[in-house]
Amino acid sequence: MSITRKELINLRHNEDKECVGFEYELKIENEKGRIVPLSFYFKRLAEKYWEVSMISKNNSFGELRAYSVEYIIPTNQMSLEMVAATGLRNIQALLQAEIQYKSIIDFCIGDTIASML
Repeated sequence: MSITRKELINLRHNEDKECVGFEYELKIENEKGRIVPLSFYFKRLAEKYWEVSMISKNNSFGELRAYSVEYIIPTNQMSLEMVAATGLRNIQALLQAEIQYKSIIDFCIGDTIASML
């Protein structure tokens, strides 16, 4: 599975007809087993500089969390599909680092209170 051009929505262009932003909807399965879209917003900051952002809602706790990553593409001739893939990879790396950090906190809390409960 890969990102196709038709999946990039709400493309925005500047006066030079250069794409300056778009959205991509990742299809995920929610806790009720339904497929729902998770929107990612891409914005060109400068020639090779982009930002991707998303808002995640954890329905179990009602928690809203915003994520945003700025990144550089190797060439401004890169396809928008690859710009999106690169941005998603950066969000993935951010989420993996957050999971690792939370896992350490979880372990330390458990270790601290293990003999108390």
